[in-house]
Amino acid sequence: MKVIKKIAAIMFALVMVISMGANVSVAHAEEGAQSGTKVKITIDKAVNGQTYTIYKMLDLESYDPGNGLYSYKPASEAWKTFFADGKPGHDYATINENGYITWTDKSKAGETEGGKKVRLEKEAAELAQKALAYAKDTDNHITATEEKKANATTVEFSELDLGYYLVDSSLGTLCGLDTTNPTVTIEEKNGEPTVEKKVSSKSDGEYSDSNFANIGDKVYFKTVITAQAGAQNYVLHDTMSEGLTFSKDIQIRLNSENGTEISTDNYTIKLNPSVMNNPTNPTTDECTFDIKFTEAFCSSLKAGDKIYVTYSATLNGKAFIGMKEDGTANTNTTKIGYGEGIKESTSSKTETYTFQIPVFKYTGAEKTALAKAKFALYESETGEQAIKLIKKNETEDYRRALGTESGITEVETTNTGKFSIQGLKPGTYWLEETAAPKGYNKLVKRIKIELSEYGSISKIDDEAPTSTDGIIQVNVENKSGSLLPSTGGIGTTVFYIAGAFLVLISGVVMIAKKRTDSK
Repeated sequence: MKVIKKIAAIMFALVMVISMGANVSVAHAEEGAQSGTKVKITIDKAVNGQTYTIYKMLDLESYDPGNGLYSYKPASEAWKTFFADGKPGHDYATINENGYITWTDKSKAGETEGGKKVRLEKEAAELAQKALAYAKDTDNHITATEEKKANATTVEFSELDLGYYLVDSSLGTLCGLDTTNPTVTIEEKNGEPTVEKKVSSKSDGEYSDSNFANIGDKVYFKTVITAQAGAQNYVLHDTMSEGLTFSKDIQIRLNSENGTEISTDNYTIKLNPSVMNNPTNPTTDECTFDIKFTEAFCSSLKAGDKIYVTYSATLNGKAFIGMKEDGTANTNTTKIGYGEGIKESTSSKTETYTFQIPVFKYTGAEKTALAKAKFALYESETGEQAIKLIKKNETEDYRRALGTESGITEVETTNTGKFSIQGLKPGTYWLEETAAPKGYNKLVKRIKIELSEYGSISKIDDEAPTSTDGIIQVNVENKSGSLLPSTGGIGTTVFYIAGAFLVLISGVVMIAKKRTDSK
């Protein structure tokens, strides 16, 4: 009776592993069934387009279902080797001198029935994973009994011989079968792994779906993969838009973002060559990088396990400026490939925004544009270090310089009187006129500009806009200096004419007086 109980416990464990998403599958005849009885295996809730494969591990030679007695032999020499000493299956079953399978009893002294049940379930799941890995290793020469691709929500394998079957899905190792009926149904329990990406302006800051940054700033990403039962062939795909330069500083941890890093033996990282050679202009149809996790690591994952992947990037000179209604921004998109398909999860995306300050220099009521005015932008009212800028080719736009660029600190207006300073995160800035056009008065103090989180200018010198259109640009008026007479001009000519007239009158008076005296 002890042997019967051991075998029954193993069989019960195989059924219970359904909830664990990684099982060995078993099919048996009903009581009274004769040799030659055929088994039908039905996969319920199958995923359209995915492949389902069955492997017959053991032949069922004789059985007594009433007493829970079954006699198995390996279905092939290859599966016989699987249970041999030193091989993966030997810890779970051995082959006796007559070639029959004897299940190994690993129970410990003093272990409760409930504890033994949980342990047996775990061992059954381990056996399924090891058997599947063994079957897929081409060196072992295991041939699948049958495989089918789902084109509906159910897949049927019929006319199967009685035996002990391993059932695999291209989404991951599938669940176990009912052990008391030759016509059995199992459900596809392997779920889609999920991925969630967040971004922050600080490595230890608050992470969300979007953030703001200056050009040249580093932004930090956190991706969380939630594993599902039957995890298989997990590959993380990450794509950054051209405004982000990947820092190549990936760290991967399991079930804690601050825990011990996962060993590099468990994954490989593939960088897009175009990112390596030209970081600011990666090929648009390829990922910035991929992380492929090993099968051994995937097999060790339980449903609900979380993989934390963190890394950073720099907002570069090709960054998109502003915020459009369609959500255009500097994006980082992540998705998970999984299964044998390879099937892909729903993607997750973050957005990083950076803005600009447009300026218009003019004079007079008609707002005539002024050239040759010079400006500098500061991050404080009295700071002496101006923001360094890089002029964009063939434009009147300037962007914030990267840390590796020397840049300039003054902008000079052209005949349009317009320019913009780009690559700025929301905050308060001060614009100073460092030189006025000739004949015009230079501004005596800096202009305070408040840039909002929506990319608009919310206030200038603490004054909010008076119209519903808001503040589109910073208008800077210059007034001309006072007009003074110059040497050789009309001012001295007047004096010369007046003096000559007085001399002429004096001469006439003197002549008239002499004539009078002579008489």
